[in-house]
Amino acid sequence: MTLDSHGQLSVAELAIYGPCAIVCFVVAFKLGWRRSLTWLYVFTFCSIRIIGCIMEVLAQVKNDPSKLQTAGILDGVGLSPLLLAMMALLSLGCKGLPQTKINTKQLHWLHLPILTGLVLVLVGAKKLFKPDGSDLSKYKALASVGIVLMILSFVVLVALTAVALIRANVASGVVEKKYLFAIAFSIPFLCARLIYSAIFFFTENTDFSPVGGNLVIQICLQIIEEMVTVFAYLIVGFASNKQMEKRIELRSYS
Repeated sequence: MTLDSHGQLSVAELAIYGPCAIVCFVVAFKLGWRRSLTWLYVFTFCSIRIIGCIMEVLAQVKNDPSKLQTAGILDGVGLSPLLLAMMALLSLGCKGLPQTKINTKQLHWLHLPILTGLVLVLVGAKKLFKPDGSDLSKYKALASVGIVLMILSFVVLVALTAVALIRANVASGVVEKKYLFAIAFSIPFLCARLIYSAIFFFTENTDFSPVGGNLVIQICLQIIEEMVTVFAYLIVGFASNKQMEKRIELRSYS
């Protein structure tokens, strides 16, 4: 069966996220597992996208709508790993900056709203993409609350990144600044990606549906944003090394 434009896009994503998933482990091995939480989250995101794309391709090849619905559900939860990766990278960026007054241990409390948002979106998306004839309003509300939690977490991360960038002085290590600049670079793309999901879950506008929606909108507000963020985090990981990371850790305790 010939793939339509959405299926062809999924194949293209597979060709990109497959190698990216491997690169995540290369970066993690290079920096050491204790300092690689960011890239493990990126790997999680890549894995979700790979499985989702496979489901979309199989749905068209085998004419199986259930696989397409699974792809839609997976698409809904893809934001969480990117926000968690942003949080972990910010934690690394703040470790060597004593003047930021950002407690990196407290920063990880953001896991709670992000993961709660993930669960709510997952529960809501499961019913929205696999309707069984029951009332969908409460599931739409759950997914919307989940997106709101992610948006609020993102706003907090943006504010903390701004504080870290402002407080970063000339004496700060190059690696910390690279981490913070990578986050700052990804912020507008993640913002657009959040808006894309928010519009779909709040309005149920099918043009913004990740499954069968408007292809141009999906590419401009989802695909590009996700890929740019992944590339930015992988590049900054390659630009670091284990010795620099150890110096950051030592300064964070001084």
